[in-house]
Amino acid sequence: MQDAEGVQCMRILGRNIAFLVKAIAAEKERHGLPEAEEAVFTNFIR
Repeated sequence: MQDAEGVQCMRILGRNIAFLVKAIAAEKERHGLPEAEEAVFTNFIR
């Protein structure tokens, strides 16, 4: 708690993450989830 700059960075990071989570949730409610594509697997062993 003595590192004021570090504490401020973590507080800002927490606010930004909370904003992003809320924005994703709001967009999901409006438009739903995107369609999932079929997985493509590549085998590099020949």
